[in-house]
Amino acid sequence: MDGLCPIHHRPVELLKESNYFFRLSAFADRLVEWYTDNPGAVTPEAKRNEALGLIKGGLQDISVTRTSLEWGVRVPWDEKHVFYVWYDALINYATAVGYGEDMERFSLWWPSVHHLIGKDILRFHCVYWPALCMAAGSTHHIGYLSTGSCWSVGRKCPRPPSTRLRRPTSCRFSAWTAIATTS
Repeated sequence: MDGLCPIHHRPVELLKESNYFFRLSAFADRLVEWYTDNPGAVTPEAKRNEALGLIKGGLQDISVTRTSLEWGVRVPWDEKHVFYVWYDALINYATAVGYGEDMERFSLWWPSVHHLIGKDILRFHCVYWPALCMAAGSTHHIGYLSTGSCWSVGRKCPRPPSTRLRRPTSCRFSAWTAIATTS
């Protein structure tokens, strides 16, 4: 690794900053119960088992804000903080279709949620996101299909150069996340 991030190939920096945290540790038992009650929630099964392993291995509370950046979505009650991009993106799956403002519209788009995700973001989508939904009181089922990563010239791509996903006409999916399409 030579002190470089293996994905971005930049030097790793140690930062110390003030943060707000999400109490992820409080949701460990509920997440295990949810995965037990919904065995097909994550496919393939190996990725479901990986998510369960992360949960059963012990969950730590996670930082959802930063003070070391100037750009980003500001925390309404503390202007010194901005939300992490991943947190804002996950929350937008629900708020973009009306959660918190237009529950009638939200209920039209949120009968079920299916995410097509790359294997390197499994923790965010299959551990953090269901816990965030539980914290918000959502009882809707979430489904995930975890795929491989995109590679180019022997290196993993941080984001695919082009991810186009057409919504099937035979079924209704409310939220798509096209992250990686090849293994």
